[in-house]
Amino acid sequence: MVKGGFLSPFLLLITLLVATFACQFSSMFLVKVISLLPFWFLYGISDFAAFVGRRIVRYRLRVVRRNLDIAFPDKTKAEKRSIEREFYRHFLATFVELFKSYRFTKADWEARFELVNRDELEKLVEAGIPVIALSGHKANWEWNGCVMGATNNCDVDFVYKKVQNKFFDNLMINLRTKHVHRVIEKEESGKEMLRNKYPRIMGMVADQSPMLRSKKVWVDFFNRATAFYPGTNKIARIGGYAVYFVHVEKVKRGYYKLEYKQIAVPPIGKEVNVIQAYASLLEESIKLNPSGYLWSHKRWKYSKAEADAAMAEQKNK
Repeated sequence: MVKGGFLSPFLLLITLLVATFACQFSSMFLVKVISLLPFWFLYGISDFAAFVGRRIVRYRLRVVRRNLDIAFPDKTKAEKRSIEREFYRHFLATFVELFKSYRFTKADWEARFELVNRDELEKLVEAGIPVIALSGHKANWEWNGCVMGATNNCDVDFVYKKVQNKFFDNLMINLRTKHVHRVIEKEESGKEMLRNKYPRIMGMVADQSPMLRSKKVWVDFFNRATAFYPGTNKIARIGGYAVYFVHVEKVKRGYYKLEYKQIAVPPIGKEVNVIQAYASLLEESIKLNPSGYLWSHKRWKYSKAEADAAMAEQKNK
């Protein structure tokens, strides 16, 4: 009896997923249904999915453990396993939180987020200075963009990475544009930001790992040379953007504190390394709440030596 009751939320979610795929004419069907369900019910589903993902499917478990070993060499095995368990719970909860927030209003966002230094960004935009707001895959990175768009009294655009599956790509675009002014595909974002330098906030999750043979900049991140995309340095300097780091920490489940921390304001000289400043602030933020970071991402999938060799090989072809 208890087992059946425990499984019923999971079975309901599977039923809704099947129904959604059967009704691809409306990619928002699942979202609209899930957004009506209470948080306690949705967290029950996500906790069950987290248990299955870690203990049975073992979703990217080797990647998670390798990343934790790199980031926290001084922590004991027990400490890292504790972070690991909480990471899976947090990771799965981000999805149900995103679906649930489809019906959020500005008041809902302000009730769930303590917002610090929001007025600094709005004053810059009012003065005609566009702002780049750099966040990471920390806390609920999808909510981070949504709350920025829903609560700031100016245009907020958000850079996103296109998903290969067209159905899910359209689903995520619909979810994100519900609360932000518009979304801009990552490959077009650099040109767009230099072409249209009108006052706005441009949000982006900036901790993705560049492809092995693509342009990159190497900075220190958790005491290891780590590759980041280099474009933000150039765009901020040439485009006259101010740059802020978006620090987010979880207060309790479903509630967060978001603080904008200044990195640089124009004019930005070549001596200012925006990417290194961002990486240092992100590392500091992660250490405050390690389980809230996306450890399943292959952040250190190649070394600088491997990347240099690959680039040299490509140049010689």
